[in-house]
This record gives sequence, structure tokens and C-alpha cells, in this order.
Amino acid sequence: MDTQFKNMKTHARLTSKGMWYEWRMKLLEGLKLGLVQVSEGMTKDDEVLSKQEVALEKTLSPMLQQHEDLTNECMELQAKADELPEDEREELEKVREQLKSADAELQEKKQRILEYRKRLEKMQTDSDNFKEAKEECVGAIKEAHKVSKDCRGWSAAQVAVLRGMLSQKT
Repeated sequence: MDTQFKNMKTHARLTSKGMWYEWRMKLLEGLKLGLVQVSEGMTKDDEVLSKQEVALEKTLSPMLQQHEDLTNECMELQAKADELPEDEREELEKVREQLKSADAELQEKKQRILEYRKRLEKMQTDSDNFKEAKEECVGAIKEAHKVSKDCRGWSAAQVAVLRGMLSQKT
């Protein structure tokens, strides 16, 4: 019986280990599948990044060269500016101030010109309106003269002369 009990114990232990190993194998298979998918994704990402790196390299190289050229030009211009004597710098500042004031004056004059143009356009429209009104008034005056000629009355002297002519005939 002891042997049988020992065998049962051993069998239970081995069955338990078998179940544990089976659970572990399934867990490892799931992890393996996940890692394979991650590996494939990383491979695709690497390809995309390589393509973008090539495209970036094509545009970045000229930009870096341009930046370097501009930096050199800036240094050269700064060196030339530093070489200018103080008198010339003051003159340069004066000229810059004069240019700024000339620009401001030019803007002011442009604004005035715009205002004058608006005034001129308004005056022209007013002039056109006045001409039309004058023409209407002149026409009305001519019409009034015609009516007054047609409806003109006789003066007292004319009536007396006409009466005198009538009385002589009778």
C-alpha cells in the first residue's frame, strides 16, 4: 500500500508538472506570436524610416549648405561693418534716418493724393449734377418765356392806342 500511495503521489506530482509545463508552453507560444508581430511591425517601420531618411537627406543637405553659405555671408558682412570707421557709421545712420523720414513723407503724400483724388471725383460728380440741373432750369425758363409770350397781357398804353384806332373807325 505504501508503494501504491507513493505511486499515486508521484503520479499527481507529475500530472501537476505536466499541466504546469503545458500552461507555460501556451503562454510562451502567445508571447512568441506577439513578439513575431512586433518584429514584423518594427521591420515595416524600419523600411518607412529608411525611405524618410533618404528623402530627408536629399532636402537636408542643400539646406545645410545654404545655411552654411548664409552664415559665411553674414560673418563677412559683419566683418565689413566692423571695419567701417566710426564716422562712416554715423553717416550711415544719418542716411538711414533720412531714408526712414523720406519713406514716411512719401506715405503721407500718397495719402494726401488719395484724399485729393476722392475730393476731385466728388467735385466732378457734383459738377455733372449741377450741369444737369442747369440744363433743366434753362429748359424750364425757355418754356416759361413761351408761356408768358402766349399769355402776355396788353399794357395800358397799347389798349389806349387800340381804343383810339377803334373810335376813329366808328
